[in-house]
Amino acid sequence: MSEIHASPPPTTVEPEDSSQTSDAQKSEQTEVQQQQQQQQQQQQQLPSSLEHHSKRPRSGDVDPQSTSRGKRLFGNLLGTMRFLLALSFIGAVLSATTTTTKTTTKTTTKTTKTKTTTTTTTVQVATTISAAPPATGTTVPTASPFKPGAGSVAPPTVVARTKTCTVTATGSDDGPSIKAAAQSCSGGGRIVLAGEYTINSFTDLRGLAHVDFYLTGTITFGETVAFWQTNVYQYTYQSAAAMWIFGGVDINIYGGGTINGNGQIWYDAFASNSNIIRPVLLVLDGVNGGAVFDINLRGSPFWNNLVANSTNIIYDNINIVSASTDSNLPKNTDGWDTYRSDNVVIQNSNINNGDDCVSFKPNSTNMVVQGLSCNGSHGISVGSLGQYKGEYDIVQNVYIYNIQMANAENGARIKVWPGATSSTVGTGGGSGRVQNVTYDTFTSTDISAGNNIVLTQCYNESDLTTCEANPATLTISDVVFKNFYGTSKKPLVGSIECSSAGVCSNISTENIVISSSGALEVDCLNVDATLLQNLTCISA
Repeated sequence: MSEIHASPPPTTVEPEDSSQTSDAQKSEQTEVQQQQQQQQQQQQQLPSSLEHHSKRPRSGDVDPQSTSRGKRLFGNLLGTMRFLLALSFIGAVLSATTTTTKTTTKTTTKTTKTKTTTTTTTVQVATTISAAPPATGTTVPTASPFKPGAGSVAPPTVVARTKTCTVTATGSDDGPSIKAAAQSCSGGGRIVLAGEYTINSFTDLRGLAHVDFYLTGTITFGETVAFWQTNVYQYTYQSAAAMWIFGGVDINIYGGGTINGNGQIWYDAFASNSNIIRPVLLVLDGVNGGAVFDINLRGSPFWNNLVANSTNIIYDNINIVSASTDSNLPKNTDGWDTYRSDNVVIQNSNINNGDDCVSFKPNSTNMVVQGLSCNGSHGISVGSLGQYKGEYDIVQNVYIYNIQMANAENGARIKVWPGATSSTVGTGGGSGRVQNVTYDTFTSTDISAGNNIVLTQCYNESDLTTCEANPATLTISDVVFKNFYGTSKKPLVGSIECSSAGVCSNISTENIVISSSGALEVDCLNVDATLLQNLTCISA
């Protein structure tokens, strides 16, 4: 994401680039309690930097062993994925077909806000992944980004639920009604949201199990900027916040409807006060097995999607528009931010925003991003990493494939803070590693000159002497940029600049086919120039 200048850690947002700115059923309670205990045991094996960065206690932590639709669909989806070293492709992983039959006795429960019924349905769920891309060539791929072919994961298939809870719009705050329906239908239900809803209060949808949110209508977040300053769930990581949170096991959101964050009031407010708390539009936190597909996101105040502390998630066919109607830009409106999560697929989506198309935050592992069309973005970014002193950040096993970039500030980007606290913004000095990241098949139009490929370990530090005196210690290895197509007004198409000898290894490029006025060049510092095919390495 592009960055804003904010207060010192741990409450800072990643700064702007200077160039741009339940009650659930008792049986489910027992299940979740057991899952929480096992999840805690697993977390003890993780680095300390993976600890949950929030001011309130978590709920909804779940066990990956839970028997659920989420497990059937995602549980082992990427678990056997092998990322080879820099020049390899992603291997084929689990292909599973599960048939589930549910037969129940019909019951009816009615309240002022929800309606519950029972259905009997037999469904079949099938999913495969084979992420190896087609053979590379020297011409621009003709395939649409919405048909990524061999790299595509089968979209989620709707599974029958045993209950249906319909939420009636009240014309005021519908948050409590949505929460009541979720609690009533948790344990195998489907919440129907077919009206025009308004949410005017923090809505906690964690601790759920085996539930679908079928949104065909519109949910709009109301109230004022001032109201939400004290009525959000506040994270300490990069000052993120949430107006609602989904959490639990086997949680799915779909239906073709729209979630509207009322973004313009936030863009205008932020233009005059950069210290305001801005909430993420859609947050999955502590979800094991879930999907978000066929959803429209409009006017996010901040990041559009945050997936945190979660595993086995698919996003498919998401349409994002974060646009301003005046001169106040929609800043920090990342399409997705992944944080402390594993096995996430983001695919077949269209993003129009004012920041990163996708950003892999600390401790993002086993990620596949493919078939995206990104307009007006700051690129697909690893990081920023190393922002907080004492934190160990990991981004590992990431495959980004078949991306179209238009009107972008950057294409593919890896951004790491210097090895000491920045003299200008007061953050930096963290450590960690980036390993096994592949950017494959990027087609770009109107990318800022020299920014098709960017790797920096002096992120957001204007004083280069600070970076030289305090080089980043976070290591970067086994990274490949290949099959890049487009045009550039100048021969310079990127920069690959590592802080010191030894921190970067096996950084390579191949088949960079960008039309320019001369032989393609890249700024280089502390990298092996012999691995940069199609590019002439020049001094940074």
